Amino acid sequence: FVDLCGLLAIIFFPVDTVYRPQNNKALEYFMVKRRLRIYDYQIDHDNMRLLIKALKENHTVWYTPDQDFGLKQGVFAPFFGMQAATVTAPRRLQKINNSAVMLVHFRRHPVLEQYEILITPRLENYPSDDPVADATLVNYHLEQLIRRSPTQYMWFHRRFKTRPEGEAMPYPKKRRHLKEEQRNI
Repeated sequence: FVDLCGLLAIIFFPVDTVYRPQNNKALEYFMVKRRLRIYDYQIDHDNMRLLIKALKENHTVWYTPDQDFGLKQGVFAPFFGMQAATVTAPRRLQKINNSAVMLVHFRRHPVLEQYEILITPRLENYPSDDPVADATLVNYHLEQLIRRSPTQYMWFHRRFKTRPEGEAMPYPKKRRHLKEEQRNI
């Protein structure tokens, strides 16, 4: 879906994407090579220089705020009733060139059997002086969009993997971790 939206968007304006490199090097090579046919820049989420360059060139940057990059790059904010590590970079990046921060939602329409892309208006009063309030605002708007088609959201991204201190991981343990625990018994 992301690439479909990108293909449609580049008809009207340059678009770049921010992403986390894949652990699988073959998949990483394939994804970057293919996406560079669509986007001017495929920006590693750690490459702030390239991200800032794209913004200064007035490119639209596709930055997914619902990825859990930990607390080095974010704060805890509520997301569907649970605390979720939420990136704060969009609020800092917005100040570089007064970029409009908007949310994009795409889904396969359940009745019309076609794709639907919704782009929200610019977030009002964003950014504020409070990073937690800003993260909460973004998460709130994301929730509203996800509720339109919750089964189409990419829940497999493990949005809640970074937990507040003392709070249990909400995901089942991976098989390899279970095997290690069984060996230690």
